[in-house]
Amino acid sequence: MLPLWGVVVAGFVIAACTLGLRSLGILQRWELESFDQLMQLRPDEGPDQRLFLVTITERDVQSQPAAERGVASLSDRALYRLLTKLKQGQPRAIGLDIYRDYAVKPEFSQLVNRMQRSDRLVAICHYGNPGVPPPPEVKSQSQGFNNVLLDSDSVIRRQLLAVSSAAPCQNRFSFNFQLAIRYLKHKQISVKFTPEAYLQLGSVVFRTIDANTNGYYNLNASGHQVMLNYRATRQVATRVSLQEVLSDDFDLAAIRDRIVLVGTTDQSFQDTHWQTPYSQNQGNVQTTSGVEIQAHMVSQILSAVLDQRPLIGWLPKPVEVIWIGAWALTGGLLAYSLRSLLHWLLSSGMMIVILYSSCLAILTVQGGWIPLVPTAIAFIATGSTIILLPRLKRD
Repeated sequence: MLPLWGVVVAGFVIAACTLGLRSLGILQRWELESFDQLMQLRPDEGPDQRLFLVTITERDVQSQPAAERGVASLSDRALYRLLTKLKQGQPRAIGLDIYRDYAVKPEFSQLVNRMQRSDRLVAICHYGNPGVPPPPEVKSQSQGFNNVLLDSDSVIRRQLLAVSSAAPCQNRFSFNFQLAIRYLKHKQISVKFTPEAYLQLGSVVFRTIDANTNGYYNLNASGHQVMLNYRATRQVATRVSLQEVLSDDFDLAAIRDRIVLVGTTDQSFQDTHWQTPYSQNQGNVQTTSGVEIQAHMVSQILSAVLDQRPLIGWLPKPVEVIWIGAWALTGGLLAYSLRSLLHWLLSSGMMIVILYSSCLAILTVQGGWIPLVPTAIAFIATGSTIILLPRLKRD
């Protein structure tokens, strides 16, 4: 058996090797997948009662005359009817998550007036080259970009709140952030910037990620990017179709003082293919619509500011090093004290369960994203080295 000082040296060496692999991005895929697993295990929170979704289904699309609708999901007539109906319900904000980079037809001047004068309506655009411009009728303060950030495995785990330049959009804030600040305006909560240039709403500071935050490696972290703490629920908000809203039976009280998001779920419009941490389920891939993604993003902002629901945070780099090193040393000392391979296997299994449960509890209660994969690797590798090396020497 190695002397005690040898156990300590082995722990530090293996921890350093693990951190080296991590710094090269070799562990990124495993770390992100473990993050997804932890997200899926959180208890159900139920839908966010501040939000309401109006989805444009395939049936809704086909119910509109093709000559009026063209290639869009909503004709001018249908949009006018919808906005008129929604206004009667007095929501705090209406988010139109549908591209309309073309002018309203001249015969629908009432729709032009409604879009120009509404202080509740927020429409989308898409920044980039070439990008998608906002509706011509919507003023700059009533638009926001709907760009999403895809990780290397095409999963959306991050949320972009603002950028320095959003052309052809005329506003630097995101669609979801614009909706949230309209809701919070009724609570006398406005946007501020901290001395570190972080966005702040009330007492909540939205700390941005960097290129190597936790499990990420060499990430493009430009703009105000935060981790997206999805609401743990099967349905983020109450959801009805366009035809249900336009029917005489629709209860307008259902949208009073809520944020109403309007978006398409018709697969022909290519906005239902997004993957989230919940998408991989027993080998099956379940995709999510864009309007639901935006709803999760709005919900994160409102829940953080109004409900003290934690944003996802992470340890400073020096603390991560200490954390991984401490577990590596623990693995070595445990193997040194037990000396029995069977006892080591049983004890290490229990320790991994404790590690996994601790990471889940911290993520659920405090929103803390603690390194799981590199910690487990360092623990197991050090313990295995201490317990197996003397046996290899004897052989």
